[in-house]
Order: sequence, then C-alpha cells, then structure tokens
Amino acid sequence: MMLQLIDQLQGREIMRAVREILSCDQVAEQGSNKLTGVTDNPAMPDNLRDIIQLMNANIEDPLSIDELVACIGISRRQIERLFQTHLDTSPSRYYLELRITHARRLLLQSNDSVTNIALACGFVTSSHFSNCFKDFFGVSPSHVRDKYRQNFS
Repeated sequence: MMLQLIDQLQGREIMRAVREILSCDQVAEQGSNKLTGVTDNPAMPDNLRDIIQLMNANIEDPLSIDELVACIGISRRQIERLFQTHLDTSPSRYYLELRITHARRLLLQSNDSVTNIALACGFVTSSHFSNCFKDFFGVSPSHVRDKYRQNFS
C-alpha cells in the first residue's frame, strides 16, 4: 500500500527504487530471483510471465532478446510492447535490474567475492558489473557490502 502511495506522489521510478531496496533487505528464498510481486499480478499476460520466468532461470547466462523471441514464439516488438505496457520498462532494462538486484542479494547474503558475484549474475567483467551496479544503486558493490556488515556487526 505504501508503494502505491509513493507511486502516486513521487512517480514510478522512485517507487521502483524503494521496492528494490526493500526487496534486497529480505532474505531470498532458494531459487527465487524475481522482482518483488511482478509475476503475482493476475492481469499479466502469460507470454510476459513466461518471459520473466525465463529471465529468472537464466541469471548467470543471460538470454538475448532474440533468444527470448525464439523461446516464446512472439516477435521482438510484441515483447517490447508487453514490457512497456505492463512494467513500464524495456525487456533489456528489466533483465539488467533483475540481475543487479540478484547481485545485491548475493553481496548481502554471501561471502563470495565481487568478481564471483558478477560472474554469477551474467556479467563478463567485474568492472562492468561495478559500473552497472553503481549506476543503478548509486554506490559500489563493495560499499553496499561494507555498509551492511557495519550495520549488522
């Protein structure tokens, strides 16, 4: 309910950022990598739900949009429209957010190195991962981990 209020007062981008921060504080269940509540929406088309499930299942080795097209059997443009209409984002942006959010969970819940976490989330280099992470969260992966450890030590 608060997220809806934030959406109304501050806009969708702020609401998404708050939702992602809150979701990162929750302990992820084994095998659960989806963004909070996205696939729980009964109005979501099955094709979109299937694409998101494929994305969730392929965090470490991300699929290209063309590979998603081949798996789902609808056009690239239809996939783009589904994401824009129902999630107000592009498929590639959603996938990146999914991978970065998963990476943040790993940073907070494991002792793996930043490099290993980057690889586990489908990034080829840790520097590319760090840049994407910092662009999304506003701080570096190591800073997030250090701050979390300070708060819970």
